[in-house]
Amino acid sequence: MNHSVIYHDDYDSAAYAETLTMYPRLAETVEGSTASLPTAPALVSDLFYSLYRPAPQLVSTEELAPSATVNRTIIEEMMATSQWESVRAAGTVGDQLYSAIATATVAKSVLSSLDQKLMERLKQLHEAEQEAERLFEQAETLEEMAENASSDRAQALYEQARAAREQAEQEQAEAQTIGEELAEESEQIEDSARQAARAALAEAEGDIEANEAAVKAFSGGYSQQGGSNGNGKGAMTLREKLSLAQNVGKSARLKQVAELCGRMTRIALAVQKSKIKHPPDEIVGVKIGDELARVLPVELAQLGDPDLEALFFKKYVEGQLMQLDMIGSEKQGRGPIIVALDSSGSMTDLLGSKFSKEVWSKAVTLALLAIARKQKRDLVVIHFAHATLLKVFSFAKGEGKPTELIATTEFFFNGGTQYEAWMAEALKLVETSQFDKADVICVSDGDVFISPQLEVDWNRRRKAREMRCYSVSLGDERGSRELARISDAVCTIENLTQDNDALQTIFAV
Repeated sequence: MNHSVIYHDDYDSAAYAETLTMYPRLAETVEGSTASLPTAPALVSDLFYSLYRPAPQLVSTEELAPSATVNRTIIEEMMATSQWESVRAAGTVGDQLYSAIATATVAKSVLSSLDQKLMERLKQLHEAEQEAERLFEQAETLEEMAENASSDRAQALYEQARAAREQAEQEQAEAQTIGEELAEESEQIEDSARQAARAALAEAEGDIEANEAAVKAFSGGYSQQGGSNGNGKGAMTLREKLSLAQNVGKSARLKQVAELCGRMTRIALAVQKSKIKHPPDEIVGVKIGDELARVLPVELAQLGDPDLEALFFKKYVEGQLMQLDMIGSEKQGRGPIIVALDSSGSMTDLLGSKFSKEVWSKAVTLALLAIARKQKRDLVVIHFAHATLLKVFSFAKGEGKPTELIATTEFFFNGGTQYEAWMAEALKLVETSQFDKADVICVSDGDVFISPQLEVDWNRRRKAREMRCYSVSLGDERGSRELARISDAVCTIENLTQDNDALQTIFAV
């Protein structure tokens, strides 16, 4: 009889087996519960299948071993909750990692909800089933041996087979009795399982959303249509997603940037989309209409024939002329993007928000990367602090591996604030042909000093290279006046919860 309560195929089994070897938390859940409850491994795998399969179906009770009926009750109660539907909608269907995350959380909660007496009875039931199955198999083996043995030997083997079968039937009867006793407790099992599953599923949904934010933030998923691996060539593998999730999970900074990145990127792409205000310029087919500028020559030819001229005007009035169907092409950005990030110690301070100034600036950087990736623009991130402390990360056409995106997000000098070095580095970049018409974004919170000579040199080359510069002063206006001397626009943010105007300016690059 079946011990699994969800119908599944070999592909599902292989997916579960692979996930079990690669996701330690799920393996630990199975290992930690098996000793106290032998049916736990089957319960965990069924939880996984119920979340992973597109349309999971329960095996009928008649097809199940008695010890599996409690697992079926637990799974059925969980599948009846709105939280189960919600966590599947969050991304578990067809996704091994997210199914594993939810399975581990729910299994731990549900198993904890079972009282000790129930678990002991389930253990007895399972052991009786296993022993009955072993004895029936032993009896069959002895009977087969008796058929090929001599008469005296055969008689002894048949007697052993009969004894084994009688003992198996006793074990089976004991299992049946325990199963009936557990059936009387089904209502209590249902209530406890449903309550435990609801709370655990809600927790799992939050975990999945956090992991999805991390995957999208550090793999280019917010701006890719072909998948979430940063190159548009398909979805990330389980190993890649697991590695990324583990790396992000170790860093509070990365988790916060990932949480904020979604909002930033949605705003960035919306601002860029709003810039597309130009007439259609790409022919995609032929349609019916009355726009004379797009009418096909074959229709215009009717005007040269007195007999067809009236037909032309009739079709024009009725909007039935054949004309070109055209759409507007998405306008690309002007040129490469240079992001200068203040890496001074004060950037770790909060600013009227649960996010620090540093986290905010790096979420903005990832959103700018989404723009660069979508528009095939090069992007360079310059981390600067005092003296000549600089760290440069380059992303050709906005592309970068998750490890590279994590590296630039994690990097932080924790130093002072001086501008000369990063401005000199930016000018070096714009002097190369690939950085012509660059957009420079500087995010800082410190006092600013820019020497008159550097100001003159910067503005001269800015004009010659058609470079635009936008600066963001976080905290107050102390540096705004200085920054205004080198910028096309300066935004001051005194509270990170009121950043919309600044984001509209930055993301219009």
